[in-house]
Amino acid sequence: MRAAGGCRVTCVELRWQVRGEIAADYGYSLFSAVCRRLDTRLHDDEAPWTMSPVQVEQGIERQGTLLVERGTLAIRCAVELVPDFAGLYAPTGLAIRETGALQLSPAPTVHVLRPASVLAADRVMIKSATLERGRRHFGEAVENRLRAERVTYGAVRVGAPFRMSVVGRECDGFAVEIEGLSERDSLYLQECGLGGRVRMGCGFLRG
Repeated sequence: MRAAGGCRVTCVELRWQVRGEIAADYGYSLFSAVCRRLDTRLHDDEAPWTMSPVQVEQGIERQGTLLVERGTLAIRCAVELVPDFAGLYAPTGLAIRETGALQLSPAPTVHVLRPASVLAADRVMIKSATLERGRRHFGEAVENRLRAERVTYGAVRVGAPFRMSVVGRECDGFAVEIEGLSERDSLYLQECGLGGRVRMGCGFLRG
């Protein structure tokens, strides 16, 4: 399998069980909290890791706050970085902004990525493709990105929109589903993510 865009071929997914109270718009603040626990070399844009959104299994959102009673957080990284990320746990949890904290299970479970012909992400951001320009334009932008990465696919479907704040700037995108992927391209997209903000819960594709 090829490697491109700074991504590594040998990659695993680490999953933590999580609970806590965080801002509903947590993407950037959760990324910042994780980075504070990591060696500075992993802050570099070329460091091979991506992060999922929080998958809430039980919880509620009220007044801009997400109360997670049970959920999952996943990070995909090169195998040699597993020791760096396995140490994210702390008894006090990850401090999210001034008022929230996300409690992680002491040790993550480790999972090998599996190919799937269909992959989907709840949040995808593509530079210059915004909600205002509509689903059709966004789908074309995704297809252009896939072709640039030499990914062969059958169809791209654009789903629900979303917005998030990044250092005071409003960013947006859509959910995306990609069909007709080969084993090789499926693993490549899972390892590298799709689009921007892949360490803030965006572009994290699942089968």
